Amino acid sequence: MAKCLYVCSQANLYEILGDIMSKEPNTVFIGRNPTMNYVLAVITCFSREETKEVNLKARGQAISTAVDVAEITRRRFMKNLKVERVNLGTEEMPREEGGTRAVSTIEITLSKSP
Repeated sequence: MAKCLYVCSQANLYEILGDIMSKEPNTVFIGRNPTMNYVLAVITCFSREETKEVNLKARGQAISTAVDVAEITRRRFMKNLKVERVNLGTEEMPREEGGTRAVSTIEITLSKSP
């Protein structure tokens, strides 16, 4: 399966999306960048003919941005997308002071409708 990263081979597009696109195929990690950067990353992934699904992954405060990205992409730019599944979870993150803390995670899978 081809990776989205190869779509971003143009210099300017790669500068914008390079840190957003993951090494996992068709996966966009959501963080602190502007929401529209992630929307562009999702659209770029779906621009490849063989791409049927794109995963959005986020944790903590970025979860709301991931939901925004999915909804903006689906409602404004690609009306043939549907939310295939949403997985919620918790990860244990180590603290600097010792011990661990729980961080919420989300994975949203978007797929093309025929």
